[in-house]
Amino acid sequence: MDQRVRIFDTTMRDGEQSPGATLTSSEKLEIARGLARMGVAIIEDEADIAGVLANCFACEGFQVMTARDGEVGLDVIQRHRPDLIVLDLMLPSMTGWDMFRYMKTDKSLQNIPVVVLSANSDVANRISLLEQGVDDYIVKPCSVREVIARARAVLRRGERSSLGREAHDTQRYHPDCR
Repeated sequence: MDQRVRIFDTTMRDGEQSPGATLTSSEKLEIARGLARMGVAIIEDEADIAGVLANCFACEGFQVMTARDGEVGLDVIQRHRPDLIVLDLMLPSMTGWDMFRYMKTDKSLQNIPVVVLSANSDVANRISLLEQGVDDYIVKPCSVREVIARARAVLRRGERSSLGREAHDTQRYHPDCR
């Protein structure tokens, strides 16, 4: 396996408590519904941040892939098709901005939700990316629990949106709706 790509599991060291050990009843319900077993790709060049996020997402039941630069991140996304991407903007080899722009031109990638996690706190940049289709933007430093909560919210919105489109499509073809 490429040293720049890691797949995480939920193995904890002796004495460590899993962040998932304190799940609320609604979070347990999400896990039961299968939402928390979705795949997340973390594209982050800072190893300590990527590691903490990956371990916490894995402990919450997500399948996690990480990459430390944009080109490898794009390859991971194309090969594994995660359900969500946590994307840093300042990456070596290909920036997060460039990755996101490329994803929006590729039909097979354009609907994968993206949560930007960046030290860039400029309001104009945040608004620009949100208007271009980023699903959420979180400024570093931040709480890992907040990142996971926002990721879950993005996935829930996508799930509801998909259900709403299916209901709308069904109604459109109903004989009484002509």
